Amino acid sequence: KLRFGIILSKVPENHEAQPDFEHIRDGQRVFVAELKDIEYYPPSEQRGWTIPKPNEKFCHFSHRTDNAVSRVADKIHDAFRQLKTSPSPRVLILLNGDSMVDVKDLEEAFTGQHVYGSEAFSYVNVVSKKIAEGKIREEKSKIDLYIWIERRNEKIQFRYPTQIGHN
Repeated sequence: KLRFGIILSKVPENHEAQPDFEHIRDGQRVFVAELKDIEYYPPSEQRGWTIPKPNEKFCHFSHRTDNAVSRVADKIHDAFRQLKTSPSPRVLILLNGDSMVDVKDLEEAFTGQHVYGSEAFSYVNVVSKKIAEGKIREEKSKIDLYIWIERRNEKIQFRYPTQIGHN
């Protein structure tokens, strides 16, 4: 049971792609929901990180090209595969356990851009346009409500690309 008084029932598994949960009220299905975990992956060379050798002159750090937007897009793609046979409303719940990923990565996956700056000066980075207009181009707007939950503090944020999700 969520803090909003909504009870999600597990959909019995079978051999077909289907959502994880449904919400039933008065014997009627109100919506279906798919839960996707965004797992924490520790930095490793196998995961594409550059990990310099420890050095007495420099601090130890590791770095890589940010792949958070791509990871979120993969979750949208996988979730839509599970949700597409169910009628709207369709809900995707993203449970984030990685401190290097946040709800802004969901927004960037959806729009293909990230705005940096302030009112005085801003810069629009469109490097994620190919992700937003790639494999999730059609799928992303067929999910009516996105629920982003931060595992570490249970902060919940809602994003609704359709009028159904808004209602």
